[in-house]
Amino acid sequence: MLMKSAMNISMEYDGGIALFDPEVFCNYLESINLIDGNIFELFIKNKKVGDRAIADGVIIPIYPVDEDDYIFVNLNIENIDCKWEFEYDGFPLRIESGILVATDIFSLMSWEHEFFRSYKENYKKRSRVNDMIDLVPGMYSVGISGGISDSKKIYGLQFGIVEELPRLGQAIDSDSFDFNI
Repeated sequence: MLMKSAMNISMEYDGGIALFDPEVFCNYLESINLIDGNIFELFIKNKKVGDRAIADGVIIPIYPVDEDDYIFVNLNIENIDCKWEFEYDGFPLRIESGILVATDIFSLMSWEHEFFRSYKENYKKRSRVNDMIDLVPGMYSVGISGGISDSKKIYGLQFGIVEELPRLGQAIDSDSFDFNI
C-alpha cells in the first residue's frame, strides 16, 4: 500500500496549525466531555487541559504561522532539498488510527467532532485548511523543521519511534517556539 507522506495546507488567516491523530484527539475531547464549540479557547483558558494534551501526545500546536500555503513532509520517507530555518525536537505524539492530520487552528475554534472522528472517510469533503499523512500507529518523538524549497514553505517532520513519550517539562510553553517560515 502506498503511504501518503505529504500534506498541503492553505492557511486562510494568520494563526497556527495543529497536528494530531483524529482518533486520539477525539477520544481525549470525549474524556473531558467537550466535543463541540471552541476547543482552542478551552486550551488557552484552562492551561492544564492544553498542557496535558500536549504532554500526552494528543496534539502538537505549531504557531505563530502566517497566512500562506505550506507543505508538511514526512522526512522519514521523503528527501527534501531545503534550507532549514529552524529545527525543534522532542514533541510527544501518539498515533492510533494510522493517520496524522494537520489543520489550521481556526478548525479548533469551530470544532467538527464527527467530521474529524471519521476523517479518512470524510477526506474528500475536507477543506484546504486540513490534510493528512499516513503514519504507523505508535508513540513518537517528533522533530519539526521549517524552511523554503523551490519558493515553497516546507515543514519537515521526523518521527522517531519511542517506548515512552518524551517530556517537554512541567509547564509547556508553546509560545517559546517560533514556527514562522
